[in-house]
Amino acid sequence: MSSSSYSTSSRSSSSSSSSSCSYSSDESDSHESPDVSACNSRTSRANILLLGETGVGKSTFVNGFINYLRFDEMPKKSEDVKRIMWAVPMSFSLLDNNYKQVSVTVGPSDKNENVEDAGASVTQSPKVHVFNAHETEIHLIDTPGIGDTRGYDYDRANFDQIIDFVKDYELHGICMLLKPNNARLNVFF
Repeated sequence: MSSSSYSTSSRSSSSSSSSSCSYSSDESDSHESPDVSACNSRTSRANILLLGETGVGKSTFVNGFINYLRFDEMPKKSEDVKRIMWAVPMSFSLLDNNYKQVSVTVGPSDKNENVEDAGASVTQSPKVHVFNAHETEIHLIDTPGIGDTRGYDYDRANFDQIIDFVKDYELHGICMLLKPNNARLNVFF
């Protein structure tokens, strides 16, 4: 699956702006998406909106997706593991050999991602992650979580941001991520 590339943008439309085949981030507030046309010829485009509760794994899905495209099989050797890309920074805890909790943060520093506030939505505003896979340009739209632990006002603001952001897109799909341990849907889903 070596014919893939990746870039990000915080806003979009059908015109072009910055970026190349390698990972880059456009933090401007313009309505322009990165120009990834130099990577390979594209014949189709898919805009997919990611929705889900806070902490369900939308950003983890983006990180998994980029590495699924990058590797033909799961990296096993330490030198291959070092090549794993982190499109979205993440923070998690592990136990060391003395059973003490150690916090690990991976990925590039990004003002749009709040990895410090446990329980709060990590993604602060919608962000497009652009992947070229063969001749398809895939736009995964990562969004703030629904049911933000900071309360209704944050949730309302997050919804407003999402609606304002996607109005410029022709959506081809909506991917709703659900927590696997919930026996039934709740007020958020």
